[in-house]
Amino acid sequence: MSEPNDWTRIDYQPAIPDHPPVPVLQHVSPGSTVLDIGCNKGSDAIFLAGHGFRVLGIDINGAAIQVARLRAQAITAPGSAEFRVADIREEPVADRFDVVLLIRVLTCFAESSEWDALLRRTIQLLRPRGYIYVHDFLMSPDIDVCRIRYEAGAALGWRSGNFQVNDARGNRLFIAHHHSPPEVDAIRAGFESLTWRSHESLSMSGNPCRMFEFLGQKRTCRNS
Repeated sequence: MSEPNDWTRIDYQPAIPDHPPVPVLQHVSPGSTVLDIGCNKGSDAIFLAGHGFRVLGIDINGAAIQVARLRAQAITAPGSAEFRVADIREEPVADRFDVVLLIRVLTCFAESSEWDALLRRTIQLLRPRGYIYVHDFLMSPDIDVCRIRYEAGAALGWRSGNFQVNDARGNRLFIAHHHSPPEVDAIRAGFESLTWRSHESLSMSGNPCRMFEFLGQKRTCRNS
């Protein structure tokens, strides 16, 4: 099984480069603070900074963060977008945020324990009544290329929905995860649903797949 730290060296260049978090603009006021986990080269963070949000982008890939910083300098107002090389599971972030973005991030955590830990950490970093925005991949066994990959992963004893992603030479880059309906329910639990949709998309390699988009507002509880 691949380790999360593989992402320190992978130059992530998906077939669809950007998934701007448009629903955030419809429900959250400019001036709000945003944490973009796994921000890659900063496109989504810069998108929100350009609409008046104060954004911190975090990624473990130093080369991607350097690109994000250079892009932000050229596009955004000073101080509106900050970028940091860090592993959010270990980084001692003292602040809590109005919004946390997880865009094509949970798919990178093939081990269920690591996936659970990231989701718990995300919820901890949200302020009371804060918002989570997730845009990620759905299990699609009716799509042939997906089903074949899932079956190959299952034959190796991997978590359901896991499959291998290779580079152009056929070497393994990482193990990806597509989400089952119960896993989507787990993501949505504890949030009031503001935006939900599933849609056709393309994987990193350009294969057909499905994704889901979710914006939820954290329900109040005694420990918020």
